[in-house]
Amino acid sequence: MSGSQVVNNSSDQEVWARYAKERAELYAGLEKRKVTGLLFLSGDRHMSELLKLERPGSYPLFDYTSSPLTSGPYDGRWDKENPLRVEGTLVTSRRNYGVLKFAGVKGDRRIILECRGVDGSLLWEQTLTQQQLGVVPKR
Repeated sequence: MSGSQVVNNSSDQEVWARYAKERAELYAGLEKRKVTGLLFLSGDRHMSELLKLERPGSYPLFDYTSSPLTSGPYDGRWDKENPLRVEGTLVTSRRNYGVLKFAGVKGDRRIILECRGVDGSLLWEQTLTQQQLGVVPKR
C-alpha cells in the first residue's frame, strides 16, 4: 500500500515518478528478490483507476488507486491519456470507493477489483489471476 501511485509515469502529482531513484531501487529489489503476487494499492489522487506496467521478462505491475470517498474529485486533465491505464477504469466523480474480493481454489486464485459509487453501484470491475501476478501454481 502506498499513499501515492507507484507505476504512474504520466503525472507530476502524488506519484513515485517524482522520486525516480527510490522507485528504481524498489523495482530492482522486486527483481532481485523475485517477488511475485504483488498488487499496489494507492490513493490520494482524487480519482480511481487501475494502471498496468508491462515489464519485459517478468509479470506486469498493477496499481489500483481508489479515491475519493469524501474529498473533492480530480478531473484527470493532466494525465487523461495515461498509456498505463487499463481501459474503462478512470473514475473522476466524487464519492467512490474500492472493493477487493478474493476467490478461487488453490492453484487458480484470483482477485476481483471493484470500483463502486457511494450508492453501491458497480462503476467497473477487473479480475486479476494469480498467473497475471506472476504466481505459478506449485504441483
